[in-house]
Amino acid sequence: MPQVKATQTVDPYQLNPEEVPEELLLSHYLAETEKFRHAGVFKGPLAWDTLDNIGPYLESLEPSVDAELRRAMAEPRNVCECGGNIVGNVLIEEGADIEPFVIIRATEGGVYVGKNVKIRAFTRIEAVGGVWYLEEGVVLEAGCDLWGYGLIGAGSVLTDSVLRGKIHLGEENHLLKAYLLGPTVVGNHCELRPGAFLRENSLFGDHIEFRSESKNSVVMDGFSDKATAAAHYAYIGDSILGRGVNFGAGTKTSNLKVDRSPVNVIVNGVKYVTGRKKFGAVVGDEVETGCLTVFDPGALVGPRTLTYPGTALRGYYPPNSIIKLRQTHEIVERR
Repeated sequence: MPQVKATQTVDPYQLNPEEVPEELLLSHYLAETEKFRHAGVFKGPLAWDTLDNIGPYLESLEPSVDAELRRAMAEPRNVCECGGNIVGNVLIEEGADIEPFVIIRATEGGVYVGKNVKIRAFTRIEAVGGVWYLEEGVVLEAGCDLWGYGLIGAGSVLTDSVLRGKIHLGEENHLLKAYLLGPTVVGNHCELRPGAFLRENSLFGDHIEFRSESKNSVVMDGFSDKATAAAHYAYIGDSILGRGVNFGAGTKTSNLKVDRSPVNVIVNGVKYVTGRKKFGAVVGDEVETGCLTVFDPGALVGPRTLTYPGTALRGYYPPNSIIKLRQTHEIVERR
C-alpha cells in the first residue's frame, strides 16, 4: 500500500489512553501475550515500549532450579581433579561423563554437572559471576567454550558453540557453531544453526529455528508444527517478532536512521514520536517475508501479512495484507 505523507506530528505519550490509535498498541500485533513464558517483559501499551525493558528483565531472571540444588551449590567446595583441569566449586552427579582434555574452572563461581551429562574433549567451562547449571542429559560436544554463568536445560546438545555472560537455555535445544552473548534467553526446542549470533538482550521463546543475528529483541514462540524462523541469514535488531513469523533469506530490520535522528512512526498520515534512536520493527503474528525484505526503522506490520521478495517496508501495514513489489525489466542486446 502506498505510504501517506505525514501532515502532523503527535507525541503519543501526551495522549489520553482512549486517544491512542489501535495501530500503536502492542496488542494490535501480538495475540495472547499473557501466555508467553516471559510475559513480564512486556511493558507499556505502545508497541515499542517493551524494547526498554528487555535488558532489565533478563538481568532479573534467575535459573529455574530447585532450592535444594541452589543451596548445594552455595556450599563451599574446592575440587581439584584431572591434573588440575577441573578446579573450584564443581559438583558432578553420578553418571556424568567428562572426557580428557576438558577444562572446568569454578574459582569465581560454580559449575553443576547433572546426571548423564556428557562433556567431550576440548571443551572449556569457566564460571564467573554465578553458577553454570548443566541439567540432566546435556551434551557439550568438542569445541564448546562457556564463560560466565547460567543454565543449559535438560537434553540440550551444543556443538562447537560459544556462550559469554549470563545465558539461559531451555530444554531440548540444539546449537551448532552458535555464538551467544548475555544476557540472553532461549526457550525450549530451538535450533540455532551455524552462524547464529545472539547478541546482548536477545529473548527467544520456544520452537525457533535461527541462523541469523539478533540484539535487544523479543522473538515469540513458534508452533510445534511451524517454528518461528529466521533460518537463512537475517538481522533482527531492536525489534519484536510475533508467533510463527518466518523471515525469508536476507530479511533485515533496519534499526538506525542514516542521519541518527530519532525514529518516528507514521500511521494514517500522522507522525508519532517514539523518542527512540534505535527501533527496528514490530512484526505481528504469522507474518512471512520474501527474501531480501527490508524493514525501515519503525516499521509496523500487522499479523498474517505477506511480503514479496525485495520489498522495502516503511510505516504501517494492516493485518492480513499482501505487500507486492512490481518491477519493470528491460532486456537489451549484449554487445
